[in-house]
Amino acid sequence: MKKTAIVIISAVLLLVIIIFGLLFTQPGNNIIKPVIESKLNANLTQKIKLETFSLRPSTFKIKLILGKDSYISAKGNYGLFTKTIDAEYDIKIAQLENISPITKMNLRGPFSTGGYIKGSKKLMNISGTSNLALSRTDYHLTIKKLKIASIDMSMKNAKLEKILYMLNKPQYAEANLNINAKLSGMESKKTNGRIISALSSGYFNSGVIKKRLDLTMPQTTFNVSAYTDVKNSEAISRIKANSSIAKLIINKMIFQMNSSTLKSDYKLIVPNLDKLYFVTNQHLRGNITINGNIEKDKNFIVTADSNTLGGKANLKLFGSKATAAIRNIQAVKLTNMLMYPRIFDSRLNADAVYSLKTKKGTINANLINGHILPNKMTFLLRHMARFDITREIYKKTNIVSRINDKIITSDLDMESRLTHITSKDAVVDMKNRKVDAKLRVDIKKKPVYVKIKGDINHPEVKLDVKALFMKKIQKKINKQIPKGINNIINKFQ
Repeated sequence: MKKTAIVIISAVLLLVIIIFGLLFTQPGNNIIKPVIESKLNANLTQKIKLETFSLRPSTFKIKLILGKDSYISAKGNYGLFTKTIDAEYDIKIAQLENISPITKMNLRGPFSTGGYIKGSKKLMNISGTSNLALSRTDYHLTIKKLKIASIDMSMKNAKLEKILYMLNKPQYAEANLNINAKLSGMESKKTNGRIISALSSGYFNSGVIKKRLDLTMPQTTFNVSAYTDVKNSEAISRIKANSSIAKLIINKMIFQMNSSTLKSDYKLIVPNLDKLYFVTNQHLRGNITINGNIEKDKNFIVTADSNTLGGKANLKLFGSKATAAIRNIQAVKLTNMLMYPRIFDSRLNADAVYSLKTKKGTINANLINGHILPNKMTFLLRHMARFDITREIYKKTNIVSRINDKIITSDLDMESRLTHITSKDAVVDMKNRKVDAKLRVDIKKKPVYVKIKGDINHPEVKLDVKALFMKKIQKKINKQIPKGINNIINKFQ
C-alpha cells in the first residue's frame, strides 16, 4: 500500500515538475511557444508571430508581431493564485487595416499606445498615453469584473481629418479636436460624469465635398464647442457652432445612452442666404432664423419654424418625407428673396409634401387679395388689348404644382371682376432656371393668349390677341351691315 502511494506521489510530482518546466522555464517556453502561435493563427486570417514568450512563476514577457512595424508587447508581474497583475504594455500598429481580421473593425491608418495595467479580475486599473490622430491623449480606465466602469480621458489637439481617415470616412473637414471626459458607473449602465469637447480652427474640405457630394462649397471656416453632463446614462448637451455661413445653437440635447434615443432643440441663424447657393443652386437675398426640434427613436424627426417674409413657415421631416406649411407670407418678399421679377403682390398660403428619396412632391398654394404688378405682360396687354390688368384684384388665386426633382409643373387659376387667368402644365426648370408657360387671359370674357418662355429673370413674353381683335372686327361688321342694307333700299326708292 505504501509502495503504491509512493508511486502515485512520485508520478504527481513528476507531472508537476514537467508542467513547471514547460510553463516556467525558458526551454519549456520555447517548446510551448510554437504551439501557442499555431493556435492563434488557426483562428486568424492575419498571420501573427509570437516573437517573445517568457513565463516565470511571478513574471512574464510577451511580444506579438502583427506585421511590418506592428506589434503588441507586455511585461510585468502577476499572481498565479491571487489572480493579480502589475505590468506595462506597448502597442504599435503601422496600418490598422492590415489587422481588421483581428479587430473586426473597418479602421485604417497608424495607431500606438502604451501604459500600465494593475489590479485583479475584480478591480483593474489601466493608465496610458497615445498619439491618436497626432494628439497627446492621456487616459485612465477602471475595470470591474472585466467591464469598463470609469473613464478619465484628456485628448489635446487631435486632427479631425486623421480621425475621419482612421474611421474610414471621407475627410470632409479639418480641425483641431480637444476632449476632456470623466465618466463613472458605466458597468451598471448608470453612467455619470462630464464631457467637454471643442473643434477649433476648422474648415471644410471643398475638394472632398465636391467629389463626394457634388457640391461646390465655398471656403468655409468653423468652430464648435460642446458641454455634456451625464446623469444616470442620460447625456444633456449644450452646443454652439459658428461658421462663416451660419450659426447653430443647441440649448438642450438629451441622449439616452442605454436606448440610443435623442431629443434636441436648435436655433439656426443664416445672416446671408446667398452663401447657401452651393446647396440651393439658387441665388437668395436676405437672412433667416429657424427654430426647431430633433428627435431620434425608431424614426428620425426634424421640425423647423420661422417667422419670415411677413408670415410663418413650418417644416417637418419624418424619415425621408418632408411636409411644409406656409401661412400669410408676402408674395413680393418671397420673390424678392428668390431674386425673381416682382409680378404679383398678395398674401401666400401653401402646403407642400416632398420625398427626399424619390425627389418628388406636390405644392398646393393660394394667394389672397392679390394684384398683378407692372411687367412685360401687363405692358403688352395695355398697348395691344387696351386693358390695364394691374387694376384688377384677385381675391383668390390657386396654384397646384407637381415636383419632379428640379422640374416644377403647375396649374394656375385666378379670377377677378373683369378677368380670368388660367394655365395648364406651366414648367419651371430650377436647375437651368428656365420657364415655359402658356396662359389664357380672358378679358371681359374675350380670350388673350400669353406665352412666357426663357430665362426665369428675363423671359420672352408673347401675346396672341387674334381672338380679341376678331371679336372687335365682327362687332363692327355687325354694326355696319344694317347701315349698308338701308343705303341700298334708299337707292331703289
